[in-house]
Amino acid sequence: MRVTVPCLTALALLALSSQTLADDAAASAFQPSALQTGPDSLGSSFAASAYYNAADQSVWVVGSTYGTAFSPSSPISSDDDFRGGCFFASINVTGADGIQWKQKQTFAMPGVEQSCTNMLIQSSQRVLATGYAQQGNALNDQYEPGGYNDVAQFGMVVDLAFNPSGSPFLTLQGGHLMQESTITYPVDIDTQAGDNYAYILSMETSEDVSAQDGGGATQQDPARFFRYGSSQYGMVVTQVSLTPESTSSSTSMSTEYTNNGNMQVLGETWRKFYATNTGATVHAAGLLKVSDDILLAVGTTSGHGDAFGKDAMSGDDLDGFITKINPATGKMAGSWDDPSNLASVRLQSMNRRDDWVSGLCHNPRDSSSIYVVGATKGRIDPDAPESMHSDSVQAFVMKVNVYTLTPTWIRQLPAPDSDQQPSSVRASACTVTPDGGSIYFGGIVENGSVLSLSGTQTSFGGDDVFVAKLDASNGALKFVRQFGSETNDEIAMRGGLSTDSVGNAIVVGNTFGSLYRTRGQDEDSSTQQSDVFVATIGAFNGKLVLPVRLGESDLNSDSDESDQSGEAGEIAEPKWAGIFFIFFGIIAAATCMCCIIRRRREREVATDRKKVLDYIGDFDVEDVDLKHSATGGWHCSYAGPLAHGINNKSRFRRSFSDYVDQEVDITSPLTDAADYADSLFMTASETPRLRSAVNIDDGGLSFTESLSQKQNGARGGWGRDII
Repeated sequence: MRVTVPCLTALALLALSSQTLADDAAASAFQPSALQTGPDSLGSSFAASAYYNAADQSVWVVGSTYGTAFSPSSPISSDDDFRGGCFFASINVTGADGIQWKQKQTFAMPGVEQSCTNMLIQSSQRVLATGYAQQGNALNDQYEPGGYNDVAQFGMVVDLAFNPSGSPFLTLQGGHLMQESTITYPVDIDTQAGDNYAYILSMETSEDVSAQDGGGATQQDPARFFRYGSSQYGMVVTQVSLTPESTSSSTSMSTEYTNNGNMQVLGETWRKFYATNTGATVHAAGLLKVSDDILLAVGTTSGHGDAFGKDAMSGDDLDGFITKINPATGKMAGSWDDPSNLASVRLQSMNRRDDWVSGLCHNPRDSSSIYVVGATKGRIDPDAPESMHSDSVQAFVMKVNVYTLTPTWIRQLPAPDSDQQPSSVRASACTVTPDGGSIYFGGIVENGSVLSLSGTQTSFGGDDVFVAKLDASNGALKFVRQFGSETNDEIAMRGGLSTDSVGNAIVVGNTFGSLYRTRGQDEDSSTQQSDVFVATIGAFNGKLVLPVRLGESDLNSDSDESDQSGEAGEIAEPKWAGIFFIFFGIIAAATCMCCIIRRRREREVATDRKKVLDYIGDFDVEDVDLKHSATGGWHCSYAGPLAHGINNKSRFRRSFSDYVDQEVDITSPLTDAADYADSLFMTASETPRLRSAVNIDDGGLSFTESLSQKQNGARGGWGRDII
């Protein structure tokens, strides 16, 4: 069956329209929602990371708090010597009424500052979290006085039992106290299902340091700002056993931190310290166990060394790095001489500007690749445009092969520069959808910058949050969203992105403004506390809940006016897109129908003409022309040699099969055969004309063609040309 190009195009448009309508249906079924903690008169709360629990389709958030937002039954008050604690919260993201808090809990010690930076759900009944604390913390019974007596900040891994219906829902079982250095900042923790060990990434220094502004009364984000003065930090990776090696007596803690028994000690099995050759600080950012043979750590440094891209050509500017580690020993894995299995690599811009790596994530359907996110002042992506200002910062994401440590693709996400100041966009988190087809990455937009095609034409005020969705296989941008309050907002520093089971994005972060609740007049803007926010974003169209001060206005609107109703609105999917495809779907259907009708008519005409020619063929007449008559029916006229009185028809009475695979001489005079005695327009006295040899030069078949070719040609070449 012959299918015309217009019909193919129509079918393609129909398929595209059908898929668009299916996407529209899925998108319309998703309703975004958002929430924000507060008011909290006591102090700020800062989310550090988020973790999606597929078992009950909830999102877990871990962070630090100086207030009561996550202590609904806590006796904490302004009279207590409360210097901050860890909080945990689970959130229902699949309810008919939108996302809702399920459970909240704060772990705090009077007079001791404690903060949590990351977490993972190791099993259905066990949660592990990393953090740091001063002496007198919840794991202080593991403190060894013979070690570093001048420890100013301990690192810790807390081991928590999870009881979904319990109150409290988390109970401290024990953990591991990191006390080998003066200062320890745990950054990340990872393991795999069925693994007997967990791996912790930290920054450590043994130099004398002094406390600075950054914690306590100033209440800055502990996951983003160092509490202690600048120093030279190295990167440490530690393996701890998930099988408790011993128990110790419980210390006195707040009611929410009581473990109701002895503390289990998670023993350290190995610990490796990675430092640069020059002693430059290493800013560790993320850790991922890829397989039983590969553990990857990422971060940023201006120094050099085997673990940070051996022999990489670089100056004193900051560069990102990926380090490959053997999970069994903690030593470097891979080789510097084998490109198919590199041990480390340096991620640097082509024009040697500052580059930062802030996080990584993996694809659940592709164990051979990871995704790395960060920011650059230069050009990591060769196709990225040049910035107007030399100090402009652009976010980037790249897909990297875990064996060769080479990028598969790289994408930079710039914001247009203004004449007054450089733009700044920094990525710090990423996550891949469960089907492995898309990746979200996000971060903050600073300096009043605005991302192109982000749904807004102006900054919301202060620092905004952005989330972009890309194709995981090639990095093609699907959509980008920028949103925020009238003041500063940020995505959670150590991993504020996750997805639900169908690929909708879940964003967790911190805000000092009225993002998803209107702050009261008693909340002085000059001393506003940080609230934690959670928001969902639609997978198909980037639909999200607008900040409360925008009401139901559309971020894509050209109007500068905003609805100040205080009700959260939603970004609607661009209506013209659906209408566009529906319109072309109708056109495609009409075009396809016209093609079918036309083809049917052509076949009917061809069939009628063939019947007439078959009838004429019974009269031993060749070379006739058949056309539509003006009065209807058919008009027949002689053509070719027959128009000059020579009829060759009877010469071909023999079957086609008689001429297969042989040459036939047809050059003899027509009158040599009795078959031609009744040739039209010819008398017995006329000299017969001759026909050319071997082939009939009418576009028909050669007599030396195969039988199958003749059968495919129906009645021969002449019949095929006419029809």
